Amino acid sequence: MSVTLAIPYADMAKQEINDFREKFDCGEPSLNEYLVQTMGQHNKKGITPSFLLPSTDPLHPLIGYYSLTHGQLDCSCLAETTQKKLKLPSTVPILRLSRLAIDKHFKKSGYGKILMAEVFHRAQISKQNGGCVFIVVDALNNDAKLYYEKYGFEPTVNNPLQLYLKV
Repeated sequence: MSVTLAIPYADMAKQEINDFREKFDCGEPSLNEYLVQTMGQHNKKGITPSFLLPSTDPLHPLIGYYSLTHGQLDCSCLAETTQKKLKLPSTVPILRLSRLAIDKHFKKSGYGKILMAEVFHRAQISKQNGGCVFIVVDALNNDAKLYYEKYGFEPTVNNPLQLYLKV
């Protein structure tokens, strides 16, 4: 049994979430806006579950978050060596890392590694329970791409900012 530190959005108290929304800043407007404007509705509708890592610092109550969803990947976008090695059907089930954000106050403190470990853990559970061949992420920019490549993600052949990692 594995323990995760991030708490599902649905398990958070409304006041905590409001605090997070007011004080969180990861430096990327689209990720900040997602937390403030969209995360609650996506979670409520079952579109994209999110997991939040709270802190004990009242000025920075949210360390970071990640959001996941399931999908399929067309295997023609994989590197030819990967296609030959794995001998996969034309499409496979995936776990998509939709968003990953760390508050600027906590960057370079190892929390990204913690959240990525949780994503890998959840991918293993998905693999066991419903099928999951890859974790896929669409990096926002080249810096994000380099971050994911440190974990072994590889770019797809037709989109260098879409990356995949075998589960």
